[in-house]
Amino acid sequence: MTEMPKKRPKSRWKRTLGHVAGSAAILVAAPMLALLPLDAASGLSAAVFRGLGPRLRRSARARRNLRLVMPELDDAAVEAIVRDVWDNLGRVFAEYAHMDAFDAFTPGGRLEVVGHEVLAPYVEAGRPLIYCSAHIGNWELAGIAAKVYGTPLNLVYRPANNPLADWLMRWGRRHSGIHLLPKGAEGARGMIDVLKRGGFVGILVDQKLSQGVPVPFFGRPAMTSTAPAALAKKYGAALVMARVVRLSGSRLRVEVEPPFEPDDTGDRQADILSTTQKINDVLERWIRERPGQWMWLHRRWPDS
Repeated sequence: MTEMPKKRPKSRWKRTLGHVAGSAAILVAAPMLALLPLDAASGLSAAVFRGLGPRLRRSARARRNLRLVMPELDDAAVEAIVRDVWDNLGRVFAEYAHMDAFDAFTPGGRLEVVGHEVLAPYVEAGRPLIYCSAHIGNWELAGIAAKVYGTPLNLVYRPANNPLADWLMRWGRRHSGIHLLPKGAEGARGMIDVLKRGGFVGILVDQKLSQGVPVPFFGRPAMTSTAPAALAKKYGAALVMARVVRLSGSRLRVEVEPPFEPDDTGDRQADILSTTQKINDVLERWIRERPGQWMWLHRRWPDS
């Protein structure tokens, strides 16, 4: 069998040029979107992303991913999902400038919350909670719902490659109810401190982790973080699956599923793997329900 040539990493000047071009686009677009009403900003940004995104090289990976794990889709269905992915990302981009327009507990507001009442007994008992979520809908809004309990959602955070894009995301999160913990040793210490105090930790568990372990996802091995399961076992936390789905335009809903305990058979490693599998199974269910709201643009599987 002929070995496939390895993809060459981008040169430094190409990365720099990409950052400059991206920064220029952000400097033009972000202030304009901030000045527009939210619905107009969301619609405009979605139209631009939906028109340009499917033509970008990154979309080829989304198509490969879809054909790999959902082979039942025909070409038209694949293209429709790719357009929806970019439409959703365009709306997320616009919504960074309007986070203060979302209130989770105002009747008729833009952000509904369902299922959060199941968390009350855990909060009253001082139990730490680990929220496991994914890049679905506008994932940045999950922390607003956590405000009802008077404590921030502490999210492990990987800075964006583009410094200006990273600044925009951090600026947008100022009203999101999320406290950011940097990825790495400092973030790990922060998570442990939060869990020891009975607080909330949020982890986006849908991306590839090179230091993870292969766990089936859509029936194929995918490098997956076992941190949620391992932390839950070590610090007595319950696990909560929660997503933010887009209903229409800039109206969304936080859906909180009942907490569950990590498996406890006496075999720690086996328990961590089986619990991680349960997390991946929920993610797959979510994505199959609303495939156009997940980011298919990443290399989630080794053979994609």
